[in-house]
Formats: sequence, structure tokens, C-alpha cells
Amino acid sequence: MTTLWLIGTAGCHLCEGVAPAARSAADALGFTLEVVEIMEDEALLERFEAAIPVLYWPAKDRALKGPFSLPEALAFLQISA
Repeated sequence: MTTLWLIGTAGCHLCEGVAPAARSAADALGFTLEVVEIMEDEALLERFEAAIPVLYWPAKDRALKGPFSLPEALAFLQISA
């Protein structure tokens, strides 16, 4: 099964705002979505600190920086497939 990460941090209103779109996009395509706390991963922090929230596809090393809508998330995932 394909796994996506929603990278963000606690208390981030933008992260909370895109979570439903990320979850709906993942569900629509049969993907698993994991919420990843950026402060717990130094490499992700270095790469995405200024860009959160980020919908990240680890297997393809592709990232959609937020904020984003459900149509934008679906387009990103379908184009990246």
C-alpha cells in the first residue's frame, strides 16, 4: 500500500486546515496517510521547516507544499503516480 506523510507540527493552524484535504485525497486513491511531527525528525526539519504543511510521498520523493485544497492534492497525487 502507498503511504503518504502529512508533515506538520502541533498547533499549526495551516497544518490542521489541510488535514481533511490530505486525508480525503489519500482515501480517494486508496493510500495510507500518516501524520508526521516535523520536530521529531531532523532531516525533515532541515528540508521542510519553512514549508509546512507538506503532503509528502516518500516513495517518490515528491512534496506538495501547503496550504492546498482537495483538488490540488488529488492533482498532485495523480500527476505523481
